[in-house]
Amino acid sequence: ALDISPVRLALARHNAAIYGVQDRIEFILADFLSFARALQTLPRSENGDGQPHRRKIDVVFLSPPWGGPSYISGSTTRAEPLPESEGASEDVHAEFSLESIRPIHGRDLFNVARGITKNVAYFLPRNANLKEISQLVAEDSSDGTAQNGSSTSTEKIEVEEEWMGSKLKALTCYFGGLVAGQEAMFDA
Repeated sequence: ALDISPVRLALARHNAAIYGVQDRIEFILADFLSFARALQTLPRSENGDGQPHRRKIDVVFLSPPWGGPSYISGSTTRAEPLPESEGASEDVHAEFSLESIRPIHGRDLFNVARGITKNVAYFLPRNANLKEISQLVAEDSSDGTAQNGSSTSTEKIEVEEEWMGSKLKALTCYFGGLVAGQEAMFDA
């Protein structure tokens, strides 16, 4: 569990203790981008020379800042409302683009995470552009591998909707071994 806020890290440690999993989690006060990029520079396994090695990361849960309440206004592309006959509601918002994530583009943030594990959960606003999310693992026609370096060009993404009562609030997009049917990717 990694966070730049000591308070949020303490809360995570407290919650882990409540659920009896604190012994399976290492709590690190750090910036994710700095940590992940530094981790990628280390060799994958210790070779007995006493040098630091890359620790195994099981899962990355990305919950980047969406930009505050303005995320609802999204990009310049407006979402098309459903016709009244298809149950349209007045709660239609512009699509949220991964380029709105800061301090780096959401695609680049995803690629940094995938550099340390294939198992990523990406927490995004309800109006996230699903086509853009699917392109995170889309096939690159030039060499037949996925854009993120994965050798599996048929990788699937699972999208979970987060509802509060009758309102859709957010999406969690699962990648790698977190997707049903792709569990073999978990330890890859």
